[in-house]
Amino acid sequence: MIRQQELQIARPRHPDRNAAQGGKSFYFFDLDENIFSIESAHYVFHKKTKEMLEVPGKQFWEEIDNIGKKGFLKDYEVILDDDGSFRRFRDSPELPSHQQPFFEDLSLALKQGDWMGPSWNQFHHAVYNQRPVALITARGHHPETVKAGLKLFTEKNILPSDPNYLAVLPVSHPQVTEQLGGGTVPELKRKAIRFAVEEAFRQYGYNDHHRFGMSDDDPKNVKKIIDEFIALKKDYPSVAFFIIETTKGKCNKWEIYPDHAERKRIEPSLQLSFFE
Repeated sequence: MIRQQELQIARPRHPDRNAAQGGKSFYFFDLDENIFSIESAHYVFHKKTKEMLEVPGKQFWEEIDNIGKKGFLKDYEVILDDDGSFRRFRDSPELPSHQQPFFEDLSLALKQGDWMGPSWNQFHHAVYNQRPVALITARGHHPETVKAGLKLFTEKNILPSDPNYLAVLPVSHPQVTEQLGGGTVPELKRKAIRFAVEEAFRQYGYNDHHRFGMSDDDPKNVKKIIDEFIALKKDYPSVAFFIIETTKGKCNKWEIYPDHAERKRIEPSLQLSFFE
């Protein structure tokens, strides 16, 4: 994965592209392998003994289709409850935000370096210019846990300030799941996108010149985002919607129309001009 260098802070702040018409630019981001890359352990459980085995995240996802079937994890299974395979992607109820697994894993990544995801520069740009930001992730932490983790970037002077949060939507957290009306994780992420767009209208008012962009690294997620953005474009035809897809070092821009989306390959250095 290509890592971009952090942008220099000492530069002019830029107004929204459509500020003269009253429009604002809203930025939506997935977290993992997009804004940052952190190593969160995953766990599998022996089918007979129920013994738990810790597996590094990268290895877990390399073996995901083999778990329980073949290879060194053929005798193990994935368990989806809160104490199961993704326990480090959930909160421990008895712990404060700064002791949660997300905070610990992110702290360790910042110490070790090489944590920047392919959309880090976009995120930095959005924070620097105080664009309204929505974070939409499959993680199951409380939104305040996510905010506490990201505050590390401010405290370490990696970011100039806290983000201007429009919404923080870890869709696997029970409260967020209920807020969005339930469903599978892909369904919840689609609902979260619509919620964030309509939250923008609630907080900032509707304007034909608003722009909404979302950044994600997973092609499967991008397909779901395209579907929801097309639906939103039908509801709000004058508003601009687009996606920046960052997958394995490549970067595609998707422009959204009421009945389709058009993809264009762009250089990573040009991402900011499309997101603005």
